[in-house]
Amino acid sequence: MHILVVDSDLEQRKLVENLLADKGHSYVCASSSHEALDILTRETFEFILLDTLLEDMYCFTTARKIRENHKDGSYLPIMFLSSLLDEDTLVKCLEYGDDYLKRPFNGEVLNAKIAVHNRIKTLHDGYVEHLAQTEREQAIVAHMFNNAFSSNFISTDRIRYHLSPMSLFNGDILMTALGPTGDTYLLLGDFTGHGLSAAIGGLPASRVFYAMTAKGLPLGSIVSELNGTLRQILPPSMFMCGAVIQVDASGEYFKCWAGGCHDMQLIDSKGTIRNSIKSAHLALSILPSKSFNSEVETFDIIQGDRLFLYTDGITEAANADGEMFGETRLLECITKNGPVQFGHDPLSYLTDAVHEFTEGTEQEDDISMVEILL
Repeated sequence: MHILVVDSDLEQRKLVENLLADKGHSYVCASSSHEALDILTRETFEFILLDTLLEDMYCFTTARKIRENHKDGSYLPIMFLSSLLDEDTLVKCLEYGDDYLKRPFNGEVLNAKIAVHNRIKTLHDGYVEHLAQTEREQAIVAHMFNNAFSSNFISTDRIRYHLSPMSLFNGDILMTALGPTGDTYLLLGDFTGHGLSAAIGGLPASRVFYAMTAKGLPLGSIVSELNGTLRQILPPSMFMCGAVIQVDASGEYFKCWAGGCHDMQLIDSKGTIRNSIKSAHLALSILPSKSFNSEVETFDIIQGDRLFLYTDGITEAANADGEMFGETRLLECITKNGPVQFGHDPLSYLTDAVHEFTEGTEQEDDISMVEILL
């Protein structure tokens, strides 16, 4: 290993040099903290031996500065050398460094400790490289996912949404399409689990959804094909809760199929809930085709109606006390202040409310919400 030795005592430095040389280690010596910090700006080391009785700077301050300046993520162990290993000093050695050795020490013990940290370094640096490689691979896959979904996704003023994945990959999927007669189709789905394993189910779902909506096929046929395809591809423990919507081009009615998802809220122009549309079916991929119910519901549209869809990442979002945001707060947000609130963007109001409620906590699920201006 390449080792930096920091010791104000010349005699002690020479002793350590000889022990290191006998085991074939390369080394550089510094007689002060400032000299050591200066050397570290120009040269990379694999191990640092740091005496606790440095003359120009408190040794633990030196160790802290070394840590602060070490930016590449590799394992750089610091071992303190001391002849005054009282309990307080021992605790600080382990707090600011990685190991300690009491003087006078045996050369075999010193080199055995170095060998141990060399093994730890090999494992640590290998793990860091593995993570970096995984991140590179995930970035490539994420790029492919984004292209796969965005190439067919239609953007329209009547559909507004907020998507917040808890990781690089979103287990919630949102797809929109225009049919050949001008009907608008939308699918909001929530796959079992999180991350890549959940998101990957979106690929076969998108293939079915976009192929069948492009032909203007009936909504019941679309969800039947989605169920059959997902059941064939996904493992038995995985399914997709979700809703598929078809808004007629005339603007007079919309159709929907919902399985295993939260109630959809149909809000009128006064900001009042006109209908809570419940999920009438099991999630997609659970039932075989012969048992699957593809029956859809039809609802008339009154001017000014809006339809809100959301996944459980919103209602189950928790604050620092472990309290969930819940359905009551959600309904208050999308209906608050009636028609006045609709003039002030209820989707953004709800997004801000969830963010404020969960501030300071880590997101534990994918969050998706959609507003359709019918």
